[in-house]
Amino acid sequence: PFASVDGGANYIASSCRYAVSRYNGIFANPSDQLRFALERTAENTWKGVFHADGMLDADYGLEGGMCRWQLPSGGAAVRATGSRTDPPFGIATDADAMRAGKTVRVHYIRNEYPSAPLIDAEWPYHAVGEEDRSRFAPRIRDEELFTISMEIRKTTP
Repeated sequence: PFASVDGGANYIASSCRYAVSRYNGIFANPSDQLRFALERTAENTWKGVFHADGMLDADYGLEGGMCRWQLPSGGAAVRATGSRTDPPFGIATDADAMRAGKTVRVHYIRNEYPSAPLIDAEWPYHAVGEEDRSRFAPRIRDEELFTISMEIRKTTP
């Protein structure tokens, strides 16, 4: 069971850019992540709402003029407890899968939950999981895995 589930929608404005280091010629596109709440609707089910147009297009005074925001990805992080030190298990999907209403299923090794080791100190997710069940060694049985599913549905106001 998960005690904490957090959602995030990732946005990028590829039509404009800002200088990270003008001297070195390094530029980047503005990006942001908007967190959204997920409400428990059943024992193992959460529901959250985020918006494809969550960021406002505007001229922020950056190179390229008008920044037009896009939603390239979104996802969730689940934790065994509510503690921020508890390792998060992540699930995400891209814009094409969201538009298609694709259900994403990610498999994780059961004995890594709830305290999987850090993969990389720079990457906050401890267990990344695999969408493709066959990527696990054949010796790993189905009962040694657990699955997190994420279903995206488009709604109209």
